[in-house]
Amino acid sequence: MAGTKRKSAKKSPARAGAKAALVLFAPAAVQRLEAKATLPAKFQRMLDRLPLKRVCKDATVAVKIHVGGHLGFTTIPPLFVRILVQKVKDAGARPPPAATRPRSSAPPSSAPPASRTSSSTPTRSPTRRSKPSRCAATSRTPTP
Repeated sequence: MAGTKRKSAKKSPARAGAKAALVLFAPAAVQRLEAKATLPAKFQRMLDRLPLKRVCKDATVAVKIHVGGHLGFTTIPPLFVRILVQKVKDAGARPPPAATRPRSSAPPSSAPPASRTSSSTPTRSPTRRSKPSRCAATSRTPTP
């Protein structure tokens, strides 16, 4: 219908001042056999485009990584985690307190450490071996 005006969609009050999210993408395909064309190099350049200094400076930052569950079997390669953590540290972030506590070799109290062979520790009974099963294919004699 010529000449009709469309009504513009009204912005919701919650979204009125919001900016659109910036989505960065680095294709995994290698176009050239050069170090700067690899996925880790692309990931570094992508992180350089983010305002990490503004976001992370003097902040406590933890990097949470999901390693899969149920049927998941892929994980983020450690190289990418190392690159991310280094960029966040370079931006002025602090690691969370749990990550900065050194492990102590001494027990937390003055009590001697519990022995593993203590009588209060339940013992496992030896497992019973079942009789070996006979495979139907090996127990039959071939028929002529």
